[in-house]
Amino acid sequence: MGTFLNILRVVPLVVTAVKSVERLFKKDPTLPPEASNAARQDAAIEMVGDLIPILEAGLSRDVIDDVEAKAATRTLITAIVTWANILKGVTARLKGSSTSPGGGTP
Repeated sequence: MGTFLNILRVVPLVVTAVKSVERLFKKDPTLPPEASNAARQDAAIEMVGDLIPILEAGLSRDVIDDVEAKAATRTLITAIVTWANILKGVTARLKGSSTSPGGGTP
């Protein structure tokens, strides 16, 4: 159970990186707002990867395999974005069903 709880501590870091990259791409005029999802994902992975040496410095040793961490971060970002899209669709359907006279869509 301890390992699972430690994994859950990483999720907010990845979510924050994804949100930060999205804001950065929308606000910075030098970055293309229509940049590919892969470019955005790479930027978020780099942001999370930049935190690894900081975490390891606090432990005074190299304990995280950077290659594995990047692969896991990419998988986690894909899962987070997929869930965000699912929830966005649910919200849209709920809004649509509350305004339709029949009480829902067939």
